[in-house]
Amino acid sequence: MVSYKIGTVIGYYPTSGLMAVDLTADLYIHDKIIIKNQDSIIKEIKIEYENVECGRKGETVVINADFPVAIGDELVRT
Repeated sequence: MVSYKIGTVIGYYPTSGLMAVDLTADLYIHDKIIIKNQDSIIKEIKIEYENVECGRKGETVVINADFPVAIGDELVRT
């Protein structure tokens, strides 16, 4: 299976379990991603506090963070 970078973490909010991501490719709910060799499934995507079905290349979105991440970590779609 081909994996490719879809974004970079620009913010992490541990108390709410969320991260902000600058997207370099489209991202959809239920996509499987990898950050720092850990798998995660996208459960929600928010743009300016509104739930959306997808984030588009070039947008900044907020998604669920199932484990701690660091600013600068890359998201990879599998």
